[in-house]
Amino acid sequence: MCPQCRAELSATHSGTVLAGAPEGEAGSLLEHSLEVREDPPAAARSRRPRARLTDRYDLYEEIGRGGFGIVHRGLDRELDRVVAIKWLPAERVRGGEEDPVLQRFLRESKLIASLNHKNIVQVYDLAQDERGWYIVMEYVRGGTLRERLKRERKLGLEEALRVMRGMCEGLGLAHRKNLVHRDLKPANVLLAPDGDVWVAKIVDFGLARSGEENDVSSSGAALGTPVYRAPEQRRNAKHVNHTADIFSLGKMLYEMVTGDYPESVDPESIPAVANLSRIILKCTKNEPAERYFSVDELLADLDALPAKAAGGAAERGKDPRVASRDRPWENSLGMRMVPVPGTSALFCLWPTRVQDFETFVKATGHATGRAMWVLAADGWKHRRGFDWRDPGFAQGPTHPVVGVNWEDAQAFCRWLTDSERSMGQLGPEARYRLPTDAEWSAAVGRSKYPWGDAWPPPAGSGNFAGGEARDAEWPMLCGVIHGYEDEHARTSPVGSYRAHPSGLFDLGGNVWEWCEDWYRSEMNTEELRQRNQPLRDDGGGQAYRVFRGGSWFTDQSDSLLSAFRDCHAPDVRGANLGFRVVLVGGF
Repeated sequence: MCPQCRAELSATHSGTVLAGAPEGEAGSLLEHSLEVREDPPAAARSRRPRARLTDRYDLYEEIGRGGFGIVHRGLDRELDRVVAIKWLPAERVRGGEEDPVLQRFLRESKLIASLNHKNIVQVYDLAQDERGWYIVMEYVRGGTLRERLKRERKLGLEEALRVMRGMCEGLGLAHRKNLVHRDLKPANVLLAPDGDVWVAKIVDFGLARSGEENDVSSSGAALGTPVYRAPEQRRNAKHVNHTADIFSLGKMLYEMVTGDYPESVDPESIPAVANLSRIILKCTKNEPAERYFSVDELLADLDALPAKAAGGAAERGKDPRVASRDRPWENSLGMRMVPVPGTSALFCLWPTRVQDFETFVKATGHATGRAMWVLAADGWKHRRGFDWRDPGFAQGPTHPVVGVNWEDAQAFCRWLTDSERSMGQLGPEARYRLPTDAEWSAAVGRSKYPWGDAWPPPAGSGNFAGGEARDAEWPMLCGVIHGYEDEHARTSPVGSYRAHPSGLFDLGGNVWEWCEDWYRSEMNTEELRQRNQPLRDDGGGQAYRVFRGGSWFTDQSDSLLSAFRDCHAPDVRGANLGFRVVLVGGF
């Protein structure tokens, strides 16, 4: 913040070809179609095996065949579980240990084994006998997404989004390991039954490569299935990044919700659910830079869809104690909550949204008044005629609410606690509140900035005052972060940028977020207090409340440090101030 604006605002301190699959959908070495006709392991034990591998595995019927190998249903007799066994016969390997077929088989096996995730088919074992190499994999009941679409043409919206979320979550792990799949398609997604829902499991990483490798195709030939393949992959398969997989995800989501084979994407065919068309179209942009930056960013937009359509993995209405990083708990407002190590609280994944605060206001009649600190060309001024509904710029339902003070946030937390207790969703000791300063510190971690140690922030780190922010309303004396731009000049929909390792979004940027604590000057370092005059005085520790995290207006590196906190009087409302809630107290 520039000195002039800071001074004004601080005054307030007072392989396999599947039957029916489109041409070109040949599978890799590990692809297998598993349509279950009997329930294992009892079925596998009901007749004698066709063969045995070592003293541990029995081979039963063939369940899949690719160009270079055969998949059998098998039984791991030591653990008494049914498995899928991919056998590469020795006659297929003509060049000894350096044979490219064998090298691809081993490489693919090791790639999948390194990706331990519920949405990726697991590899349990890799071994060799006199007949050749084989791998032992997770056996998935339910068949492929391609088979399902062939039978039913399309999926219900909630189920399609649930499958999409699973693919994104599994792919997120692969991308974090610098692996690009490069051949995502319905034939490479297995559907595993889990109660009354189906869990997506990605297979066929045979075309995957590390971002550090360039030897998959000496010619750069465009590998993959054409209709799901990104345009840049069609031109040169050697130089694609993770956004090629995001393109494929968009094509698959389009097919799941419309039933149309996705040679092209017709927006008119997409169900009329808020933002669904925008999500699919953004995934399938021709230019990689125009797509989602990451699957985490894509997941955030999927999460922000209307609650009945979100199709996510959240445990809505169940015991909050089941919440985990991978399976958030969802409350009555569709706010998703996850545990944060080092705290006893469940944190909301994102700041409180306009739609959440609007529900509270409609239920209670809570009034915030029509005056707040607003940015205009002459700087930050306390102006009449503005409130959380109109902070001086456009806000959508999933943008973070602004123009709320610490007392408004407390009122919201009390109402939400009472409301969910009365519904039986919370126990008598559970309650919502703001995070403490210590809990916020645990969530943001020990890196220099929320995104890491680099300055300026890497692309996609968050919504700050980048080059995009300058407009007619931007004060001439106010700065921006040189060398950084994001898509949003003011607030952005929550979760629009990369998730923090904790799983939380917007720990840096978008809006400053109120915390529970009174501010004490020693919370910041002496160096920061010397550089920032308003931080020196804490009013005796009972005058100002803490807020953390930076905002869309923040351009100073000091203010974006993970360990930095600022403060205002608890009755201050501003166009860059919001809040996030946590759930505590036994649930």
